[in-house]
This record gives sequence, structure tokens and C-alpha cells, in this order.
Amino acid sequence: MKSIRRLFAVIIILALGMLACNLPSNTSAPQSPDLNNALTLAVQTIQAATQQAQSSLPTGTTAPAATPSTPIVTVSAATTCVDLSAGRVSGGGW
Repeated sequence: MKSIRRLFAVIIILALGMLACNLPSNTSAPQSPDLNNALTLAVQTIQAATQQAQSSLPTGTTAPAATPSTPIVTVSAATTCVDLSAGRVSGGGW
């Protein structure tokens, strides 16, 4: 019977301890977020990211050369080419 009382007492003490953590205190209530402050923070974040991106751009680089409008393929070894439209094989790799 003593063990049941002891267990009950421990459970009651733990329950009271958990409830005590949620008691109201003298701190002021949290303020609702201000739309002006939120927008100011968003704009400052964008400005900082833009300034950082501009400062990290490399200087003194040249623009890439223009690429031809038609792709050019070069082959460095003998190949066998099949012309499917004419139905013939050229190149003599056989």
C-alpha cells in the first residue's frame, strides 16, 4: 500500500511541476508583427543580396565568342558514314 501512495505522490508532484512551468508571469505580451518593419527587413535583405552579387562579379573578362548557327562536326579517325536518304554507305571502313 505504501508503494502505491509513493507512486501517486510522485505523479502528483511531477504534474504540479509541469503545470508550474506554464503559469503566467509579469512579462509583457508579445507584440504583433508590424507590416512596415517586415517590409523594411525584406527590402534590406534584397539590397544586401544585390550588393553582394555585384561585388562578386569578375572584372576584366571578355565576352564569349559567337557560336556558329549551324553545328560543325569534326572527326579525327576514319569512320563509316551511312546516308539514309540515298541508301548507301561511304567511307570504306569495312
